Amino acid sequence: MIVRFAGVDDRTQAESLRGEVAVPESWLPPLPDGEWWPSQIEGCEVITESGRLLGRVGEVVANPANDLWVAKDEHGAETIVPALNDLLVTVDTTAKRIVVRDVPGLTAPDADDAVAEPG
Repeated sequence: MIVRFAGVDDRTQAESLRGEVAVPESWLPPLPDGEWWPSQIEGCEVITESGRLLGRVGEVVANPANDLWVAKDEHGAETIVPALNDLLVTVDTTAKRIVVRDVPGLTAPDADDAVAEPG
């Protein structure tokens, strides 16, 4: 298949657009329930059921088993959220809000980390 863009006359110019070409969201086909386009997930706030803010999704990493959503908080700490039905409570792309289960070591501190060390 050959695709041409107005104002892009050679391969070098076309290569510079890699990752930048987008189509209107209205052109995208509908996805089955429980699936989202990366652009719908990026920018969503991720919060646990207990109210712990994990940050905003800045990147969706395609993975053979399931996508990985990379949330970063205001301090730069990253949480990798696997897009798994058992982990996701709600995904509201209109409100840009994702609620996930509290899972020690993944979305919640480990029990050992939560215990303050005597000092």
